[in-house]
Amino acid sequence: MHLAHLHGVFVNEKGDPIQGAVVTLDRDQKVIYSTRTDAGGRFAFKHVSGHYSLHVSAKGYSQLNREVIVGLEALTYLRTDKLYVIAGPGACTDDCCTVYRSRDRFDDAIKRNKEHQY
Repeated sequence: MHLAHLHGVFVNEKGDPIQGAVVTLDRDQKVIYSTRTDAGGRFAFKHVSGHYSLHVSAKGYSQLNREVIVGLEALTYLRTDKLYVIAGPGACTDDCCTVYRSRDRFDDAIKRNKEHQY
């Protein structure tokens, strides 16, 4: 995934923000940058560039693990630079997290999830 800037939002399948999730950027299996999501599930890393492993984790949800390239070299690949992450259930693997770079696709997924709730 190529990103000009790294910021996003982490929500559950209903679209509710997940506060306090740990978001890290790792390189060579070492944490280089770390932050937590705010009350709106938002996270951001400023003045970051390079190749990283992005990890997002919160108790009760599956952990997201993605390779990202952040910075000017990513500009040629991008239409948007914000990530929209829908967390899967905790017993699930990384495959249960869904990452969108389109707000419309993200909103559609949340709407479908709400319609399928009992």
